[in-house]
Amino acid sequence: HDSVAFVRQVPNLPSDEFRCDLLKVRFRDPTNTNIQRDGPLDWLIEIIATGSPASLTAPNFDAELIADQIELNAVKGLIQARGRAGVQVRRGGITARLANLVYQFDTKNPKTIGAIDVQGAGIVQVRDPQLSLRKLQWRDGFKMFPVRATTAQQLDSEVEVQIDGGFHAWLTDGGEIQADAIAGVLKPETKPGANQRARLVPDRLVTKGNVRIDTAAVSAETQQLYVQFVSEPDPAPRESDADGKAGQPSLRNWVSQPKGEQSLTAPVARNRPTIRGDTVNVQLRRNESGVSVKKLGIVGSVQAKHQLTTGGQTLPAKFTGDRLDMIDSSGEDVLQITGGTNTPARFDFGDGFFVGPQIQIRPSD
Repeated sequence: HDSVAFVRQVPNLPSDEFRCDLLKVRFRDPTNTNIQRDGPLDWLIEIIATGSPASLTAPNFDAELIADQIELNAVKGLIQARGRAGVQVRRGGITARLANLVYQFDTKNPKTIGAIDVQGAGIVQVRDPQLSLRKLQWRDGFKMFPVRATTAQQLDSEVEVQIDGGFHAWLTDGGEIQADAIAGVLKPETKPGANQRARLVPDRLVTKGNVRIDTAAVSAETQQLYVQFVSEPDPAPRESDADGKAGQPSLRNWVSQPKGEQSLTAPVARNRPTIRGDTVNVQLRRNESGVSVKKLGIVGSVQAKHQLTTGGQTLPAKFTGDRLDMIDSSGEDVLQITGGTNTPARFDFGDGFFVGPQIQIRPSD
């Protein structure tokens, strides 16, 4: 036949459908009544759909899969897709073009989220107003899997992600992130009082090799970047200063997202820091007002530029040394620059500068 359709019908729900040029189906001993069958996969050994292209449409999951060949092995718990022009995948507002796709699932509980493995390049487009990511691509491979058994309906497990080779992400505010490789853990989060499913948010990330970050919030270059997120409210502002104006920690907003009334799709005009160093460790505070820096540590060949406000004046600042540490404690910013054997600590501020083995700055004083 020129076209073959294999349809799975569920009462009162849209039908899932394989459409292809050639369809091979192997059933699991359908006449044997002694085999326990709890779902449709228990009747199958494998399905192989081949075409130009072959497609799988699953409206109940708002998902599509298009490739030259799609294989479902119900015994091994494997879905594999490949094609000369790669594989196309869509789930909701997320679409991807991949070199190939392997999805491993639990045959005893196929509703649990399985492991995704892509060997080779991929490009992902995101059309979701709730996400700050617009586009993602890589060259060598992608893996994503839950730490323990969980379902999309009751998401209660962390999810690990590994991306290798030419990682490049574009954000909705026009920013970009690049690196040789990135690995991270996403955790489920539900807004308090909201009657909705949990969504995955970053918990910790490790980015290595030629890391470049160019966003509306920060410009940074390093060889290794370690990020940890904490969910907590912003620290209380310091008591009113001598002029009667509420003191605000000036380093806390080194990295910040637009506030609720600002657009997520357009860059926000603000002074942003420039950070350079061999290794960067950062702890980010996340809450309803956005994301801000709680702790920052830079080690090796440190160069950082920003603007600091003190005494009612905002002046350019530059920090160089072997190590820079920023701690935000109870609303008070403390920044410490430490020199090395051949690299003294230096703090340039306005028209002057300070040099020494270690310099400590409290801009809020």
